[in-house]
Amino acid sequence: AYVAAITFIFLNLIGHCYGDLQFGFYNGKCGTSDIEDIVRRTVVAKFFADKTIAPALIRMQFHDCFVNGCDASILLDGTNSEKTAPPNLSVRGYDVIDAAKVAVERVCPGVVSCADVIVMATRDVISLVNNTKCNGSYQNFIIIFNSGGGRYNVQTGRRDGTTSLAQNTASLPSPSTSVSSAIQAFASKGLTATDMIYLLGGHTIGATHCSFIKDRIYNFKNTGKPDPNMDWALLSSLRRTCPQNATVDRAANLDQNPFSSSVVDKSFYNQIMLHRGVLQIDQELAIDSLSKSTVATIASSSDFTTKFGQAMVKLGAIQVLTGTQGEIRIGFVIVLNLTSHCYGALEFGFYNGKCKFSDVEDIVRRTVYSKFLRDRTIAPALIRMQFHDCFVNSGGRRYSVQTGRRDGRVSLARNTQTLPPPSASVSSAIRAFARKGLNPTDMLYLLGGHTIGIAHCSLFQDRLYNFQNSGKPDPTMDVTLLASLRKTCAQNATVDRTVNLDQNPLSSKVIDKSFYTQIMSRRGVLQIDQQLALDGLTKSKVAAIAASSDFNTKFGQAMVKMGAIQVLTGTQGEIRSSCR
Repeated sequence: AYVAAITFIFLNLIGHCYGDLQFGFYNGKCGTSDIEDIVRRTVVAKFFADKTIAPALIRMQFHDCFVNGCDASILLDGTNSEKTAPPNLSVRGYDVIDAAKVAVERVCPGVVSCADVIVMATRDVISLVNNTKCNGSYQNFIIIFNSGGGRYNVQTGRRDGTTSLAQNTASLPSPSTSVSSAIQAFASKGLTATDMIYLLGGHTIGATHCSFIKDRIYNFKNTGKPDPNMDWALLSSLRRTCPQNATVDRAANLDQNPFSSSVVDKSFYNQIMLHRGVLQIDQELAIDSLSKSTVATIASSSDFTTKFGQAMVKLGAIQVLTGTQGEIRIGFVIVLNLTSHCYGALEFGFYNGKCKFSDVEDIVRRTVYSKFLRDRTIAPALIRMQFHDCFVNSGGRRYSVQTGRRDGRVSLARNTQTLPPPSASVSSAIRAFARKGLNPTDMLYLLGGHTIGIAHCSLFQDRLYNFQNSGKPDPTMDVTLLASLRKTCAQNATVDRTVNLDQNPLSSKVIDKSFYTQIMSRRGVLQIDQQLALDGLTKSKVAAIAASSDFNTKFGQAMVKMGAIQVLTGTQGEIRSSCR
């Protein structure tokens, strides 16, 4: 997969216009807030913490724009989204885009698209790469950066896409593609051969993994020999970095000039003319008759940064959604309409008007969003917390919740005996849920929360080694899962390690129905989870959920019901000033 990188330059590009995009699209739409400055400051802070975000964001924009157009579809989660496709598994920088989006939403909710954030952030990080040579101080750099030096203008007004499919990434050119096929691929996106050559010049920064180049240095086109077009000194160097039988997939700089591998300049072209291109497509640019004269021209030119910036602007205009097309994403969440249900004295919008003009739910939401961007494991942790809280003293998607609860004053360890253990039978679990006013269907959907989260080995080790004191593993467990879990959870281990409860690696961080498919394949980790797919009381319902299309809605409804278990309202309990 390409690591596209771009240089910095202040360009006056207002003579060009692509579709309904325009320079300064957000001016006046967010009060007095300067949206581009907010994104810029977020990127600066992230860059000073990790300078490798420069090639990472450049690659992200290329991989986003080259698939469905510049619509931020690469950001969407899902079991078969673009993120899950092999070319995108090593794409990084999501945390930078998330942080910039949060900062923008704070001052201008629901207006700025994620697609525009990607393009603005990429432009800004490119500007940072060379400007920081002069001054490494964050505070002083902000002054230099805000002066506009070394930046190109970008058009905005994009809307976000709603579709993200792994199979669509087939349009991404591979590192071993020929020049002619690469030209055809870029032409299909409205880019010329010259645009392509400038954009691939972004390889002047960034790195590639050995797995992408190992054939060139050991078995080029199944000859058993290295690529004869590679400089011998480079070959020796890459072989030291990438041993033939290495177990670790190390990385090598794409620009092999040690003095410019972290600077966006035309050095890349000089290197490939010396047969020192690392990726096959890079080297072919300097050899193929379709491109070598352009490469030589760029290598001797003085306007690379200007032309490169222009090519980046064209890349950012591929198949954009504007006007009323697509959507403006607010975050990772979808709102479910559950207002037709009401439990006890709880109500939707309970705090409306009680805290002057403050939006209490928005304050909580923004706090959670900020925490989630730093640690995504809080998702299963909070689901488990609510279950354990409601069951004692009683979103992957956003659903409306009723509020108006009061805090309890009693917390006793012995009361946790009402929590069903991981080894509970289906019938006993049904009875436990029934005592809390929840039916078997509620229970099945709530246990579907195991689609994310983990369990410690100690909770299921008996299933691996001594199921029901038989001295053998649980016979209902899939043998490949058994072998995998035994590697993680050694019988006499002194450390209590963890495993994912959803054993589908593509969806273990996404709240979806994958969990039910896994347990139907006998790949449930906890005993209670596996029994749901086997017991006559529940197995038909498990199959129905696995084949359904409304899991998220039903899961949200079950969570709302759980949140209404034995609540205190009115003058009951208290309102704690500190939740602890």
